[in-house]
Amino acid sequence: MAEVAEGSAAVAEEKFTVTLPDFEDEEGVHQFVMHLEQHNTVHGVKRLATRISKYQMHVALADTYMNGIKSTANYINGVRSRDQKKGDGKRSLRSKAETFYNTLSTPILRMQCVTFELDYDGFETVEAVVEALVRKTVEQVNG
Repeated sequence: MAEVAEGSAAVAEEKFTVTLPDFEDEEGVHQFVMHLEQHNTVHGVKRLATRISKYQMHVALADTYMNGIKSTANYINGVRSRDQKKGDGKRSLRSKAETFYNTLSTPILRMQCVTFELDYDGFETVEAVVEALVRKTVEQVNG
């Protein structure tokens, strides 16, 4: 057993141990890495922090790939995306017909009413005429 020289104090070093956090809890992992940074003089702690950071990066990358896989599977299965569904509303026959009839002048609207056998003067407003023409257009196309 070694003797301690007089006047010096023996410092007992506590062994540093780690308990891995739940990696599903991002805040817990962040706090764990912050705790590791306080003990970066301990052999292996820097490597552990680096590996945890790389793990988080790979998990994020895997999530991105999984979203791409799901998107591609939906495309193959014919499922429309949110943006495609939104665009469908703007490209529908009803929407296009309404836009078209709203741009027409009164004489042209009268001619369209004759084409669809509607009485232009029987409607109270131009909006009612346009709605009737849109309804007739959709009926004609859909059979």
